[in-house]
Amino acid sequence: MPAAPPGTEDAVQTPEPFLPDDPLERFLELTRALGAQKRWYQSWNQLRFAASGLVTVPGPPGELVGRLFRTADEIKRRAGWFGPLQSEIRYCVAAALLREGSDPARFQAACERGRSLFRGAGLRRSGAHEVLAILILSAHGEGEVRAEDVRRLASIHAGMRRHHGFLTGPDDYAAAALLATTDGRPEEIIARVERFYDGLRELRFARGNQLQLASHLLYFNPAPHDVALRRFRDLYAAFKAEKLWMREADYDEMAVLSFLEHDTRKVVHEVMAHRARLAGLRPRPQKQERFTLACNTVFLAFAPRDVDGTRIREASRLVLVRSLIHAQQAAAAAAAAGGAAAASAAASG
Repeated sequence: MPAAPPGTEDAVQTPEPFLPDDPLERFLELTRALGAQKRWYQSWNQLRFAASGLVTVPGPPGELVGRLFRTADEIKRRAGWFGPLQSEIRYCVAAALLREGSDPARFQAACERGRSLFRGAGLRRSGAHEVLAILILSAHGEGEVRAEDVRRLASIHAGMRRHHGFLTGPDDYAAAALLATTDGRPEEIIARVERFYDGLRELRFARGNQLQLASHLLYFNPAPHDVALRRFRDLYAAFKAEKLWMREADYDEMAVLSFLEHDTRKVVHEVMAHRARLAGLRPRPQKQERFTLACNTVFLAFAPRDVDGTRIREASRLVLVRSLIHAQQAAAAAAAAGGAAAASAAASG
């Protein structure tokens, strides 16, 4: 058998649907394996989001983490000197490739084709946002970025702009890509999304980017419209009753947890319990990160299981996409903080 091309040694067939009996314990096992193999300069923040994306990937934790680091290194090697994949977001991208059974060489080809198709569709360059959208589209296209999917993304993104011109930008590419992988007509998709946005506004949730993201995620909720909104509202109120400082940044967590049919009190109790266990990690994750990770593990713990694995795949895909979005947001926040610090130092120098 000929040798595999460089960077494809860890490529596998798309893994069978896998949902551990205890997603939190699986996540903790992965973080312990990360701690044993990570380098001193690697960000725990990004690695934990990557671990969240690996929870539904089968295999021994130590072996998975080794593959994660090798895949991330190969992504960086292929990315050149500049670009978003030089940043630590590449660890979450590597987790996504392992989840989909893909590899860096194939993803590099998908990025090159995707960028060309994005320009042809009139979508402006956008670094990490574009990369995440291409990652979602390539997973949907079994490793390929298809022209029809990019056209759907562009149409959906244009619909977002018509309703929320001030809010909508390249940071919505990933959500538009996720919506583009569904079967509905773009105008029908946007109409459903807007019903959720307006419904949340009627419930007095604050307008803005986070509410728009929540409405995008709610589109995939299998519950009736009114039920999904009621769950969202009740979950948010229940967490506030637990003395958590709830903010707009928590809207996407509420959107995902509203998929669950379980009693609100049970869901909130489990999230608080998972959050408490995550506080024992060292270094200790910040409060917002602990809450996000706890919502992920509870969502997977309560996700319905079926014979053919369809719902398992849908649940793991949603958690993976959220991990990618949170990783990108964390990277952007870190870059902004670094820029501010540099500007302050220059001003005082």
